[in-house]
Amino acid sequence: MVKARFVIGAVFVALIAAATSSVRSQSTSEDFGKFDPGQVPEPKPASDAGERAIAKMRPAPGLKVELWAAEPLLANPVALNFDDKGRCFLVETWRFEHGVIDMRNHMDWLDDDLASKSVEDRIALVRRKMGPNYRTFAKYPDVVRLLEDTKGEGKADKSSVFAEFHGLADGIAAGVVARKGNVYVTNIPNLWLLRDTKGTGKADEQKSLSYGYGIRYNFIGHDLHGPRFGPDGKLYFTIGDRAANIEKFVAMLARALAPGSYLAIYLCALGVALTGLTALSVFCLVTRAAPAIRPA
Repeated sequence: MVKARFVIGAVFVALIAAATSSVRSQSTSEDFGKFDPGQVPEPKPASDAGERAIAKMRPAPGLKVELWAAEPLLANPVALNFDDKGRCFLVETWRFEHGVIDMRNHMDWLDDDLASKSVEDRIALVRRKMGPNYRTFAKYPDVVRLLEDTKGEGKADKSSVFAEFHGLADGIAAGVVARKGNVYVTNIPNLWLLRDTKGTGKADEQKSLSYGYGIRYNFIGHDLHGPRFGPDGKLYFTIGDRAANIEKFVAMLARALAPGSYLAIYLCALGVALTGLTALSVFCLVTRAAPAIRPA
C-alpha cells in the first residue's frame, strides 16, 4: 500500500507541474473570462500528457508507475488525500491568478496590500482598485473533487464535485485531509470542515473551524496548506507570507506576521467527534534569512 501511494503521488506531482505551467501561461489581466459566477469550468479532454510524464520518470527498482487519474476527470490539481475507503479527495484551483493575484504583477497595489491587517481590509482593497469589476474576482471557483475507482480496476473512473469555493475572499484552496468521514480543507480565509451526511458524494455540511487567514495577497502560492494529523491526534497546517489575523483563538499581532519571508505552523485541537475546534495555537514560526546574511 505504501508503494502504491508513492507511485500515485509521483504521477500527481507530474500532473500538478504540468497544470501549474498551463495556468501561469494565461493572462494576468483583469479580463478573467466569461464564466458565470461559481461555474466550474470543464477540464480539458483526455490526452497522453500523463503517459508522457511517466515516460520521463525513473522509479526505484521494484516500483512501477501507472496513471491513476487524468483529464477529463480532473484539472489543475493542487493537493490530494485518500480516505479509508480508497477515495481520493483532490483540490483543484481555477482561481490561480484569476481571483487570487500575485502582488508582483500588481505592484501599484503593493503598499495597500502590505497595510492590510485583516481579510476585510484585503477585500476593501480589491473594491477600491477595481471598482465594479471587483465581481470578476468571484467568477472562478476552487473545487474539492472526489475521484473514485468504482470498478476496482486500479484507476479512477468516476469524478464528481464534492465542494466548491468562489467567494471574493476565497483561495487558493491548497490543502485537504480526510479522516473518519470528515474532510478538512485549508482555503484562505478559512479552515473548513466538510461532511457528506447523505451519502450523495457532495458535502452537504460546510463549517468554518477557523477564520482570518490571508490578510494580504503577497506572493501567490504562499497560502494556507499542508493539513496533516500528527501522532498526537491534532491537526497541523501552515501558512506562508499571506499572513493571518485570527481573533477567536489566537491573538495574532501584525508584528508577528509582518511582511517578509516566513512560515507559520498551526496546531489545532479538535473537539468531540472531530467536528469542532477547541484550541488553536502557533506551533512554530519560521523565518528565512535574507540571502546576504544566510549562513554559508
